[in-house]
Amino acid sequence: MIGHACDVALIGASPAHLFAARCLTQAGVRCLLVPGGGGEDAPREVLWPGFAEHWGRIYETLGAASCARWMELVTRSGALLRESYGWDGSDVQGGAVLQLAAHEAEWSDLCVELGWVASRSPRRLMSAGAASNLVTLDQAAGAAFVAGSASFDPGLLRRSLLLDLEASGCLVARSLHGITPDGEVSTELGTLSCDCVVLGGGRHSLRQAGLEERWLLPHGGVELMITPRAADWNPALSALEAHRGHLMITSGGNQWRVVGLAPEPVEDEAELVAVVSRLAGELLMPLQGVTPEASRPVQFTVTPDGLPVVGPLSGSRFWLCDGLGSRAWTFGPALGESLALALSGQDSLLMGLPEARPSRFFRL
Repeated sequence: MIGHACDVALIGASPAHLFAARCLTQAGVRCLLVPGGGGEDAPREVLWPGFAEHWGRIYETLGAASCARWMELVTRSGALLRESYGWDGSDVQGGAVLQLAAHEAEWSDLCVELGWVASRSPRRLMSAGAASNLVTLDQAAGAAFVAGSASFDPGLLRRSLLLDLEASGCLVARSLHGITPDGEVSTELGTLSCDCVVLGGGRHSLRQAGLEERWLLPHGGVELMITPRAADWNPALSALEAHRGHLMITSGGNQWRVVGLAPEPVEDEAELVAVVSRLAGELLMPLQGVTPEASRPVQFTVTPDGLPVVGPLSGSRFWLCDGLGSRAWTFGPALGESLALALSGQDSLLMGLPEARPSRFFRL
């Protein structure tokens, strides 16, 4: 096959790329997969029927209809894992998730989710502090118990997928040497002329394809160091790591590290610091109204709206599949399947997700 034409080349190691390659290969499509390093996986990962963060903010932005379509992807991802690797087996084990709301703002988000997701994904509302040893009874605003979750080792699962792909006839390369605008992909195996190239893995593959200058990411963000007021400090929070879309908070000792970007463009660094500080205060009460001691600019390669970018790039043979972030396994398997169906000219869930189109982050 080396030196001959290939139908689809997939550049990236996300679950979406792996499941797209799997679906295409099973359909008889000639595929090349270049997974590269694939990044680092957590020792264990949990997949559950919902976003990695609370739905509230995304629900308010997209509305119930769009969120319901994203929920279809989440449900389908779980089904694909169950069908492919079993449930309660050696690779994927069933379980449950407890969502905790540490304060009223977070509880409000959780209640928005409970108001419409419960009919799609069974969950049980719990009283304040009922099952939390992370926050004290007077601090917890409430919790929800979510059944139907899965726990797995993403590294082992990724290796299983790669072995399955190689066994089914997908050509798997280890390193990317170059991509031309005409769709020629060079690896250590040689050069293949590809009808379609699906890019992922951040700016590197975009640079290889000559598309980097059109890509509006990364966005400028900020890193803040914040010391909460002594009266608000709870030692039980010292190991907490909190994520909410475009915001990540970690703690060490009695100081918090907040990394984030504004969901909308801001005028200057001072305004960016103020916006991220406010968002951090909404997520964790000890950070409300506290002025950061230090700040520094950082670059984000994730999307500011927290949604992936999947779809064709206008005027070229390239497609983009990136920006899954912390939802790589929550959305990835179903997005990969949908991507494969779209590339084959069939109806897929991607058709109903205009907010995922890459055009929102590309210069015309």
